[in-house]
Parts: sequence; structure tokens; C-alpha cells
Amino acid sequence: MADDSRTQKLAELRVGAVVRSHDHAELGRIQELWQGFFRIDVRFARDYWLSEIDIDEIADDVVTVSFASSDLDAMRLDPHRMETAVDDPGRYDRDPRERLEWLLKERGHA
Repeated sequence: MADDSRTQKLAELRVGAVVRSHDHAELGRIQELWQGFFRIDVRFARDYWLSEIDIDEIADDVVTVSFASSDLDAMRLDPHRMETAVDDPGRYDRDPRERLEWLLKERGHA
């Protein structure tokens, strides 16, 4: 998703939207939105969180992420740490850089 349209596209995110991988596999539905992150409801499996930076396209209530389904395990965020962040919303809303640093650390890049 181009940077100039990111804000407009993110406004289109909706609870209930289908989330698909870049290779068109259905990953689940958006269950919750929170400060640049979204929770994926997966039927008969544990829910998980992804970041808005993973979004490639939003069209007709379908969100396509920029990675293949085979990369999902590396991209999903630790649900316990996300639950803690949601319970303490002031923790990550102060500085977008803090959220990005946390995201990179979660994914093992920091």
C-alpha cells in the first residue's frame, strides 16, 4: 500500500473483514482493531495479532497482507504481549517509533 494512501486505506479496516495472505489463503477475520494493530479471529485455532504495516491492499472488505501464508508464523505477534498492551493503552500510544521498535523486537529483528 502506498504511503500517501495509507491513512485513507487504514480507515477502511473493519471488524469482520476477511484477511488473506499474498498467496490468497484465507487467514481469518478481523476481530479487533487497536492502534495500528489488528486481531485475527481464526476458527478452531488461537487468535493472533498483525500490524498495519503488513497490509498490502484493502478492497471490498478483504484485507490482503504482504506476506505468504507460509510466513504467517514469523509475522504473527505474541498474543500475551498484545493483550498486555491493549490492557495498558497508554503504553504504546505515546510514540509511533516505540510501537515499531516493539514490533521488530517481537519478530526477532531487534
